[in-house]
Amino acid sequence: MSVTKEVDEIRYMKKARKFIASRSSEEKLSIYNAITDNLSHVPPTGDVQVVQGHSDGSMRLRVGCFRILFRYDHGDLLILEILDIGNRGDVYK
Repeated sequence: MSVTKEVDEIRYMKKARKFIASRSSEEKLSIYNAITDNLSHVPPTGDVQVVQGHSDGSMRLRVGCFRILFRYDHGDLLILEILDIGNRGDVYK
């Protein structure tokens, strides 16, 4: 039996906020649902993989043609940082 821990706070970095703001209502809803359903607890669920070449513990969640780059900050509070969101080919640049 695996133990899950709920995230205390979700922080969106500027690049992620800009991407979400530029999307349609349906896409925004899809992105927010993916974050709350898959990433608001540790361990995350869904199509999640560690991002190669990043030593800061960054991971990515695949949501259709979008990728959500994120990491967890395990301090006094468990914080989910949404680093960037973008199209499949552009988000890793």
